[in-house]
Amino acid sequence: GGGARGKGKGSDKPKPPPKKRDAKQPPKPRKPTPKQRAVEDARAADKVAKAALDAEASKAASSAQCRLDAIAAEKQKKADEERRALQRRQEAERAVADLRTQASLRADARLANAPEALAQSRKTHREKLRSLKSDLKKCTTLVRKVQLGITADDEAKLLNDIKALNLTRYVSELVDAVSETRKTKDRDCSALARVCGALHSRFETFSGEVQKKLLIVVEERSDEADDKRQRAALKLLLELVLHGIISSEVVDPLLRRCCGVGPKGKVRFPVDAPLLGAFLKTGGEELCGVTSRKARLLIAEVGETYTRATVVEDPSSLAQLALDATKRVSSKLLSDHEALRSLERKAARDALNHGSLTEEKEKALEDARKAREKLVKEVSALCDALDIDPPVLLDGDDSEEEDDK
Repeated sequence: GGGARGKGKGSDKPKPPPKKRDAKQPPKPRKPTPKQRAVEDARAADKVAKAALDAEASKAASSAQCRLDAIAAEKQKKADEERRALQRRQEAERAVADLRTQASLRADARLANAPEALAQSRKTHREKLRSLKSDLKKCTTLVRKVQLGITADDEAKLLNDIKALNLTRYVSELVDAVSETRKTKDRDCSALARVCGALHSRFETFSGEVQKKLLIVVEERSDEADDKRQRAALKLLLELVLHGIISSEVVDPLLRRCCGVGPKGKVRFPVDAPLLGAFLKTGGEELCGVTSRKARLLIAEVGETYTRATVVEDPSSLAQLALDATKRVSSKLLSDHEALRSLERKAARDALNHGSLTEEKEKALEDARKAREKLVKEVSALCDALDIDPPVLLDGDDSEEEDDK
């Protein structure tokens, strides 16, 4: 009976209380109802449709902006081209105007230095000599200014001073000052020639003495010769011819000096390319009858015709002398270019075999390149002055077998 009671007692145990839900644990989501799902699907579809519309609108706006940008860029490009064309034309007009002014000044000077006009100028100067100032300070200042080298900006004042001063005692000093010129710019050389013209119209011995001293400078051929001073002396001599101050008889010997050719046409020396370039730049049109390519293109840009009168009897023979000399320099350039290419190929093989070049070989290669570049510039200047095409320098590699021959 006791066992039955115990079993019954155990079965009467109270049930444990239900577990409390953790407050931090989120409630389980409830499944949306069909109506709610339909609403959500509709919203999602609206969002997708709106995004598609926005993308299409953005694409259309971007395309329209691209078209506007392209139109604006095309307008800007056209405006830039028109501006550059206008600028080129204005520059060409100024350059042609300068050419006309230069030719006009030279022509006026030749008239002023014609025998009858020159005789009258010297007579007038002698009559007014007593009324001119003999101010020591002003006279020495003028001589000093010419010694230092005048520019185009100094011309007007110097011409006025020459008119006002009695420079009779300073002629020899002025001859020396002019003969030492180092000015190579075209405007400065022309200005100095007109100053010489003013002195020439007053003092009979001035131009002859200047001519002698300048010719000595140009004809020097020693290694110590001052290249810049030679070019300045040559350009001044040519300007004196073009201004009618000295005879054009000096032109042919000067050109032969530049070309390295004797009186009978025999080649005696290498062409002095820088000196020949200076000759053609200063007097190519009026002495040789040739217009430079640069000037021809400028004149074509303006759309005008322009010619200068020659001041020598046979300009074509002078032009032929210059052309023959330019061909000789061009042949030398082609030869030097081939030699340099061969040297570069050998240097490349030496560097590949030995890792590097010796200092002597590197210097030889660099010197050859500099000499070639200098010659290229000189030939280009000569070809432009004569309006001919420069030689074509090939850059392709020849076979190594040629180098080994």
